[in-house]
This record gives sequence, structure tokens and C-alpha cells, in this order.
Amino acid sequence: MAALPLVAILMTVGADRVLAKDSIGAGISATPVVLAQAARPGQTYALPDVTVANTGSEPSSYAVTVKPITGQRDVPADWVQSVPATVDLGAGQQLPVHLSLTVPADAERGEYHALLEARAVPGAGSGQGAAMGVAASTDLRFAVDADGGESAAGSSSSTSGHVPMWAGILAVVAVALSGLIVVLRRAGISVSVERRA
Repeated sequence: MAALPLVAILMTVGADRVLAKDSIGAGISATPVVLAQAARPGQTYALPDVTVANTGSEPSSYAVTVKPITGQRDVPADWVQSVPATVDLGAGQQLPVHLSLTVPADAERGEYHALLEARAVPGAGSGQGAAMGVAASTDLRFAVDADGGESAAGSSSSTSGHVPMWAGILAVVAVALSGLIVVLRRAGISVSVERRA
């Protein structure tokens, strides 16, 4: 299998072990998931697979879910199905997850944009249950058109409301760092953040 670029986040497991050897990490293919043609209401489409990776040092289970992006048309979670629903991965392992999109008959026409997030499932696979904030995401884009014409979701000329992928990655990193700061403070370690000009 060819190596795929992955977006990955790592967090230390266990608030009682600041210099922990074990970690839980999540990775997902960095390539955006884009439906090449416009979707038609009432139809189901195969989406490109994503690769989910355990970037940590202990076994863990992962689920791929849809997360909204502020200012974008929401993609309801039940529109996207992943097979398998959860994946159990050993340290350093990766596995493709098959995705499909089912557009309801009453779906509104227009462009849709969300994040597909690979998130560690707390308590599953790892005995610690401390997978707080461990996730990585990639873009999901498609358009719904009653006529089934060509999709603008993958077009570089479509810029209406587009949020760059780095913004989603930055949001995930910010959540992970916030969680890490909370864990460190609970462990009695002083953490301060400074802004330098």
C-alpha cells in the first residue's frame, strides 16, 4: 500500500503520568473527500475512501464522523455512512474506511462542506479510556443539484464560503492543546501561554 499523507494528532494517555510512554493518536488521509458529480436527491453515492491511522503507541478504536463547519450548509451525520463503523488498530496501523453518501429526497440544492473526523473512541481498544480530544479531520465537499449536473464542489473557481483545510486542522490542534493543558494542570504542572511580538 502506498504511503498516504495523513493529518495526525497525538495526546499523552493518563493524567497521572506526565512523562508517559503510551499515547493515543489519530490520523486521517489529508486528501479532501469530494464527490466528482453533483448528487441528486434520493440517491446514494460511493465517496472516495479515507485511510484512518493509529499514530499512537497503544491499540485504540476509531470512528469516522461528520462535523459541521461554521458558516457552511450542514451535512447531517446520517447522510454519510462508513464501513466499518469503527476500526480497531494497533500502534502504527492504518486501514481504509469506505464511505457512502445518501442524499434524502427532500435535500436542499446547493453546495455542502463539512469535516470528516477520525476520532479515537474512549475506552474501546485502550484500557485507559482517556481519548479526550484525540481526532484528525479532512474536508468533505459535494453539491446537490436536482438535474445532476457537474459539481462545483471540486472546482477551484468555487469560492463561496470556502474554509481552507488548514483552518479545520488548526481547530483540531487547538482543541487537543486545550485538553492537554487541562490534563497537565490537573496533574499539578503549571502551564502558561505567552504571546510574543
